Amino acid sequence: MNKDKNKSFLAFSFSQGFIPPNIPIATFKQGNKELNFILDSGSDRNVIDKNILSEIQHEQVGIGDVHTLTGVNGTVKVDKCKVTFQHGEDKYTAEFLVTDLKEAVDAIKTAHSIQLHGMLGSLFFKENKIVMDFERM
Repeated sequence: MNKDKNKSFLAFSFSQGFIPPNIPIATFKQGNKELNFILDSGSDRNVIDKNILSEIQHEQVGIGDVHTLTGVNGTVKVDKCKVTFQHGEDKYTAEFLVTDLKEAVDAIKTAHSIQLHGMLGSLFFKENKIVMDFERM
């Protein structure tokens, strides 16, 4: 329930995208292309697979700046881009760190028949006033 009348919250179901082993996935559109993102509340940054950039509209940002991504395999230098996509009538523009997710997305595609394009982090939720409600999906 939205108790603050000055704020609006996006509401859409991600229950169909909640695949075993309990991975929340939201589907957005860019033109006729569907973009599937893991909703990663444990990360603050958005990450996109560099292997799909040739298939979608995007804008490189921060050219010449050093951007890093830290994960279980250490810290790597990455590029940064902006992608605009929508859900229903709502449009979003998000900045993404660009890295090679091929191994991870191929494993999920093989196991669950879902093509992933990246991950949306908690800053995306905060910027767009999105609240994940697991009880009601």
